[in-house]
Amino acid sequence: MAELKIEGISAGYGSDLALKDIRLDIGGGQMLGVLGPSGCGKTTLLRCIAGLEIPRQGTIKIGDDTVFDAGSKTFMPPQDRNVAMVFQDLALWPHMSVAGHLEFVLGPKKLPKKEREKRVGEALALLCMVELAERFPHELSGGERQRLAIMRAIVQRPRLLLLDEPLSNLDPILRADITEQFRAVKESLGITTVYVTHDMGHIRGLAEKIAVIKDGTIVQKGTTDEVMDAPANDFVSKITCG
Repeated sequence: MAELKIEGISAGYGSDLALKDIRLDIGGGQMLGVLGPSGCGKTTLLRCIAGLEIPRQGTIKIGDDTVFDAGSKTFMPPQDRNVAMVFQDLALWPHMSVAGHLEFVLGPKKLPKKEREKRVGEALALLCMVELAERFPHELSGGERQRLAIMRAIVQRPRLLLLDEPLSNLDPILRADITEQFRAVKESLGITTVYVTHDMGHIRGLAEKIAVIKDGTIVQKGTTDEVMDAPANDFVSKITCG
């Protein structure tokens, strides 16, 4: 279970900063919910953690590894960070079956066949998709496609899981169902997770910590109870309770 420490991260182009002096500390196996409206910098934060975007200053540490340090010009490439990300648009491959998606992402790890088969089987069972293993994305429902995207991420056994508005396109019933799947993954695998959303309802009961972002700046952070019981201002209150 890897800890995530972010110190003084700023990101953006020119004088237009999407993130401003972000500081976060997440314990191993915990989930951090990052809340804020569209355009506040939530996705930019995930991209910086994943290595898909290079911050202008600050440091990012995952476990014992410093994956970014502006001062020493340290930058660990995305493929070496052992971080998995579930994008809002899912980015599934139409020509691959459910099982094919899982086997493909395990390919670069060069695992023994038995270990590869074990991981695929465990992921299918955990997300209740065993009977759908040979189906293709177009043959799946919206909720099943969402489960596939989650499975593709967790089968890699990442030390950090990044979720970018994963439930925003689902109806309330499917959203509740997938939320329970997240709970099962969290309890079973204990992967440190950063979950970006604009809706507190998506992470209520899942996230131990919350950070609320407005215009690229953290306006309040703390445990879920701390932020919800004592919002710092009307903006936080609306985001967490509205």
